[in-house]
Amino acid sequence: IDEGWRQDFSGGVPASELGMGSGVLALMDRTSYSNQEQYSQELQLSGNLLNDKLQYVSGVYLFREEGWQNLSTITYFAPSYTEFDVETESYALYVHGTYNLTDKLSATVGLRYTSDDKTLDAEMNGTDVERSDSFSQFTSKFGVNYKVNDNILTYVSYSEGFKGGGYNAMAANAAQLDTPFKQQLTKALEAGIKSDLFDRRVRLNLSVFQNDIENRQQIMPVDNGFFIVENYDVEIRGIELEGSWLVNSDLTLWGNAAFNGGEYKGTVGSLIGKELPSLPDYQYAIGLDYSRQVGPGQFLFGADWSHRESF
Repeated sequence: IDEGWRQDFSGGVPASELGMGSGVLALMDRTSYSNQEQYSQELQLSGNLLNDKLQYVSGVYLFREEGWQNLSTITYFAPSYTEFDVETESYALYVHGTYNLTDKLSATVGLRYTSDDKTLDAEMNGTDVERSDSFSQFTSKFGVNYKVNDNILTYVSYSEGFKGGGYNAMAANAAQLDTPFKQQLTKALEAGIKSDLFDRRVRLNLSVFQNDIENRQQIMPVDNGFFIVENYDVEIRGIELEGSWLVNSDLTLWGNAAFNGGEYKGTVGSLIGKELPSLPDYQYAIGLDYSRQVGPGQFLFGADWSHRESF
């Protein structure tokens, strides 16, 4: 992929307002040229064992990426220049299985090992930055499902997710570029119930969850028009509800709601004590879907209303 763009982030200001003659001046003008290539490959082995009581999938995943970018920026008439090459090599090994203990009770176990190797060869305003960093993590998943009957399923699960560290391509100086942000690990706990009731005409689902994120990679703007990436520990918890009612063969009424809470953990960092981005305390929606056969076609009608608290 080859890409090039130029953007005046300030929109321009009259030169006369700055006592610099006529015309329009850009306060932040950036030009970028970049190239990116990648490939990935995954091999899987799956099947059933132990008289079909055990369903499993295992595999290996490979990924390689090469990227190059040239950034020229003028910020309040001061020029800056960055050119960097980044290479990423990643692989993962995993196995995942579900064992049916009884007709109603099943248990799930999953294990995964991920390794990311990254190299950086960059120049920023005449300063060279060369790095080689590795990020790796074992992650797991455990879960139990229990069917109360053919229409009601309860479950509880614990799972982990990994995101490798890396380099901040929008850094303001070579020191920031030479400081990689940390790898991120999410530990998610969830429990809930899924149900189809009244001859499968009513569906009600409920889930509660808590996500503990170690070293969340948080992008932040700084005063000089650049960005930094800081790592924070974060806790997010919530409740999600959803339901639908098949009134008749033509009409379905539905609704959903979510209630969330979250906070940055720890005592160090500019975001401690602030609200998490993109996480409203609550949101909900209701709607209807109507369909009816009309002659050779079908008439469809839908309406919905939603509300989301400010965030």
